[in-house]
Amino acid sequence: MAIISTYTDEQREFVCRALTIVGQRREHTGRVEVRHYPTPWPDLSYPATALYVDGDCAMTTMPEDLLDHRSILEEAEGSVLLTGLGLGVGVSFALANQEVIKVTVVEKDGEVIDAIWPLFKDEARAEVIHVDADTFEPDEAFDFAYLDHRVLGDVPQESKDYFRARIPVVKVWAEEREAQCL
Repeated sequence: MAIISTYTDEQREFVCRALTIVGQRREHTGRVEVRHYPTPWPDLSYPATALYVDGDCAMTTMPEDLLDHRSILEEAEGSVLLTGLGLGVGVSFALANQEVIKVTVVEKDGEVIDAIWPLFKDEARAEVIHVDADTFEPDEAFDFAYLDHRVLGDVPQESKDYFRARIPVVKVWAEEREAQCL
C-alpha cells in the first residue's frame, strides 16, 4: 500500500473529489460486512470504508482503490459494463460521469448486491445482473468495461480476452493498480 505522503497534489485532489462522489455506506451483517474507518487524511470528512466477504477484505475506499477506479470517472463513455459491484465505487464514478449513458454491473454474490445495490436502486441509468462475470455473455453492446470481479484482480485471461474482443475499451483492476504503482 502506498504511503499517503507519496501522492501527488493532483492525486490527492482526485481522492478528495472521489470521496465526495462515493459518500458514506451503510452496514450489513452476515457473510458480507461493510466497515468504516477513519480516513488517512484528517481534513477529509468521509470515512474510509471496507467491504468484507467471508471475513476477507474485498475492496476499500482508501486512496489506492479510488485511484485504481479513476478511469471509470474520467475515461468511460456510452454504455459501461462493470464486473463486480464491490462497494459501488465504480457505479458511483460512472453515474457521476456525464459521458456515460448506462451502467450495467454484473455481480455473482447476491449478498453483496443486497448490501450495496439499494444505494443505486433509484438510478435510471444503472442496472445490476446477478451472474458470474466469467460466464456472462452480454446480449447488448458496451463501449467501455472495467473488470474487477475477482479478489486481488486475478481475472482469468479467458475473461479478459472475451471482453476485449467485444468491447472497444477494457480496463482491468490489477492493471490499473500496477499503473498507479509505477
